[in-house]
Amino acid sequence: MPVRESYAEGAPSWVDLSTADVEGAIAFYSALFGWNWEQNETGEPGSYYYVASLNGHAAAGLHHQHQEQVDMGVLPTWNLHLNVAEVDATMRKVEANGGSVLAPAFDVMDAGRLGVAAEPSGAVVCFWQAGAHIGAGVVDEPGAYCWADLVTPDPKGAVEFFTEVVGMGHGTREMPGLGSVDFLKVGDDDVAAIVLPPTEGISPHWQINFTVADCDATSAQIKELGGAIIVEPFDIPPGRLAVATDPSGGEFAIIELAEMH
Repeated sequence: MPVRESYAEGAPSWVDLSTADVEGAIAFYSALFGWNWEQNETGEPGSYYYVASLNGHAAAGLHHQHQEQVDMGVLPTWNLHLNVAEVDATMRKVEANGGSVLAPAFDVMDAGRLGVAAEPSGAVVCFWQAGAHIGAGVVDEPGAYCWADLVTPDPKGAVEFFTEVVGMGHGTREMPGLGSVDFLKVGDDDVAAIVLPPTEGISPHWQINFTVADCDATSAQIKELGGAIIVEPFDIPPGRLAVATDPSGGEFAIIELAEMH
């Protein structure tokens, strides 16, 4: 099992879901990925943060969506967190490089310190300075996070932003059936792809990918659990991918990695 105990600067370290239907989401993702949940107080009365574990290791989080977002019709969203050593300094770099600070850095109990921003095209990204919580303790395992795709109409601007803000590198590769694909790198490792919106009207966002053992069987299970498949399973160089929504409309992707076979 790929267990993690630390993350490099800029590396994706955590994902969490903001949703209006916490109970429904817990039921859906528990059945889908085999997650167990722990309820944590946030320090605000009646407010809780839920941590999902997979085989005893932290895998993902969940929290209530802000009511104003619900009122505006904003769908549940999977959020990506990038690891940083000094989040306050990172947020200053966000502003200096064309991004927007949505939530200035604040302490999350003893877990760590969090800042929320948008890169120049508008995709929201969280920056996490680890305390007691380093992020996901398991990745690249069925039921765990494995990859993120930044959907943006401005790949060049995204590369420049993340290079300046968290020191990410950049690479481009020809992918069979996909053409030339831009990648964000941490050290020698590709950690995310940058892709153009497939159709007009799609807002910039991160597509969060979870590993599964069988993409087709999991797609069928998603439908049985009340979710939907918005892109049916298809083959890409790393494996077999599908894009889904949970019963409340939160979008995510599942991938059966070829290297697992």
